[in-house]
Amino acid sequence: MVRAKPARSVEQELGVKLARLTWRRLFVRLVALATCLIALAGIGASAYAYQQVGLAERQSQEQLLQISTQFAEISDSIVTVSESIGRAAGTVDEAKTSLASASTTTRGAASTLDETARTINFAIPGTTLRPLAGVDTNFRNQADQLRTLADDIDRTSNSLTRNATDLRAIGQDVGEVSRDMDEVAQRLSQFAGGGAGPGGLAQITDGTRLILSWSVIVHILLFGMGIALYLLTTEPRYVIMPATRNGAGNQYDVQDLEAELYGR
Repeated sequence: MVRAKPARSVEQELGVKLARLTWRRLFVRLVALATCLIALAGIGASAYAYQQVGLAERQSQEQLLQISTQFAEISDSIVTVSESIGRAAGTVDEAKTSLASASTTTRGAASTLDETARTINFAIPGTTLRPLAGVDTNFRNQADQLRTLADDIDRTSNSLTRNATDLRAIGQDVGEVSRDMDEVAQRLSQFAGGGAGPGGLAQITDGTRLILSWSVIVHILLFGMGIALYLLTTEPRYVIMPATRNGAGNQYDVQDLEAELYGR
């Protein structure tokens, strides 16, 4: 035969229910306290992050503007270099023009010497006697030397032509680098907020501040929930005994039961 469990007295039933209620109340209070602590930590962390965002924005803006200024100064220096190269190419062109003129003059002088040689190489009429025979040879030799010098001048002029072309190409490349540097400087300045429109850095920091503000609001609500949970455990509590065959159920105040059962 299965032995039936002995029925517990009313005091025992009240003690069991009171113990369960006490543990539940303790658990709710612990959860409430943990919720409040987490909420306070979240509020403090969000407020600290909000302050750090402003500090980081100012430092980043100063650094970006400084870098932008440096890039602008470098761009101006490169522009000066490009202009100097352009002037050098112009100087080379002027030198080439002077050399071309010198070559033409030298060739003209050589032709004049040839003409002079033909003029002085005359013969006395009716004879074959040439009184200045041999002198014309010196003039022709001088004319050949002048033509050789003119050829050297032409080669030098051609070299200067190539140098001027290279210098102009270098000047164009340097100018392109200067324009790129200036564009980078303008973009950095615009991102830092130094331009006419809104800067990208300010938009990013404003979005971060909005998120942190909502984080503070959420943690404040969480803190309120923790306070509410804690307050629920301080309200009057009752232990209700179910009705029996011999009578109706009763409602007992927890504080009275604790004082009676534990001598409080």
